[in-house]
Amino acid sequence: MFSSLRTWIGGWGILVFQVLANFMGIVMGGGKRVMFDPANVMITAGLSAAIEILVFCLAQPGDAILIPTPYDSR
Repeated sequence: MFSSLRTWIGGWGILVFQVLANFMGIVMGGGKRVMFDPANVMITAGLSAAIEILVFCLAQPGDAILIPTPYDSR
């Protein structure tokens, strides 16, 4: 899903996404093994960028998005 949004992954990029997917599988599993696909992992420069990308992926034209405060978009 997010693979098309990645404009740069560099030489270590694929390994980083695999390691992050494995780490999230351990952390989010709560004792059980949860599988994350590295192709569906996205790294952003902060929460503002993550929310923006998420809105672009999920919202349809004309949708309204409510974001609770505080929200910092420097």
